[in-house]
Amino acid sequence: MDLFEERMRGGCSFCTCAGKHVFLPVKETVACLMEQVHFLQKTYRFKSFVIGSENPFRFIEQLIHQMVEEDINIEILAIRSRVDWVNKNKSVLLNVIGIAKKNNFRISLQQLGFESFLQSDLDVYNKGYKVTENHKAVELIRKLKDIAPRNFQDGGHGFIGINPWITLRDLGKYCESADNMQFLFDLFHFGNGLVLYDSCLPIYQKLKKDGLLIEYKADLDRWRFKDKNISRFLNNFHSGLGDKAWPGRVEYA
Repeated sequence: MDLFEERMRGGCSFCTCAGKHVFLPVKETVACLMEQVHFLQKTYRFKSFVIGSENPFRFIEQLIHQMVEEDINIEILAIRSRVDWVNKNKSVLLNVIGIAKKNNFRISLQQLGFESFLQSDLDVYNKGYKVTENHKAVELIRKLKDIAPRNFQDGGHGFIGINPWITLRDLGKYCESADNMQFLFDLFHFGNGLVLYDSCLPIYQKLKKDGLLIEYKADLDRWRFKDKNISRFLNNFHSGLGDKAWPGRVEYA
């Protein structure tokens, strides 16, 4: 119940974690990660590692310096974060890529929750920042590719499918942004849809309140569009042109 009440106060609709986070100090964090790195490389000969933190920038430079100092063999070091945190830590990211360039390994920036290039989507899903942050992050990714093409890659990012409250006007903007995104990223999959993992999500309760929730006893719950014209349009679109003409597939009633 405490978790449920906390989630109802807001926060990203894709996260089921509580809003309060307890972090180890940087020195202890690096020591903990180095212990895992040594084990994985010695036992399984791993050369690629993923840092499982949404906010790696507070310790990433110290970690990489330690890995280099202890002669860890690195091919790829993948990090993930939020779009707005990436923008705020641009200088850290540039420093990290500089170290990667000097020591001949690759930094992979993964799973940035772009979600959408429509402000209405970001608001619906409680992302907590303006769409301009997404555009700034795209420009930063382009810059990093130019600076270090062999030592930086964008490793795939999160984009939502069309949402239950989308209008016909927004649908046109969505299609336009989908076409544009195809040319910006190495790994790109648009239209993965909204998956209702948990009833503690604010988006779940919003769907329920608006009468758009489709509850399943033996499967994940789904949703229907608020505007029935959207459903009619997409049904006709798919039947007339096929899946290849649409950037992604969604569940809808």
